[in-house]
Amino acid sequence: MTTLFLQNARLIDGLAAEPQDGVSILIEAERIREVVPASAGRPAPAEATVVDLRGKTVVPGLIDTHVHMTMMDESYYPLFLAAGVTSARDLGGKLENVLALRTDLESGKLVGPRLLVYGPMLDGAVSSAEAPFFLDVSDRVPSPEAVPEKVGGLLEAGVDGVKLYY
Repeated sequence: MTTLFLQNARLIDGLAAEPQDGVSILIEAERIREVVPASAGRPAPAEATVVDLRGKTVVPGLIDTHVHMTMMDESYYPLFLAAGVTSARDLGGKLENVLALRTDLESGKLVGPRLLVYGPMLDGAVSSAEAPFFLDVSDRVPSPEAVPEKVGGLLEAGVDGVKLYY
């Protein structure tokens, strides 16, 4: 198990009213286990790799809440991480393509953010748009009675949510 001990960091966690200086952060197996102020005097565990972040700021990973990642070249995926975006929500794409991309990102085959998959946007019986882009990222629901089957199929396929478009 990999253990990382970050010390002397300035932390902006979104909870405290002000940035916190001199914070130590213990990370074990890619999970934050402990965040302590400098005044706590927490020593680094013997097995930990210690990184001094004096002069650096730590923030939680950001989330891009609206992407269409299968419409991007894969060379762009690492740029999300470089900008601090560690999670992205894909809100419209061909289901098999987006699920395959999520698998590749989770396995490390591709480098990029954690991907939350919504599958195709569910549109009404009459398409809201006829642009080729829209037709590639949406799926029509012919009637209200067809909604449970459409949504059920997406859930069974493993989506993280569903986007309705009308």
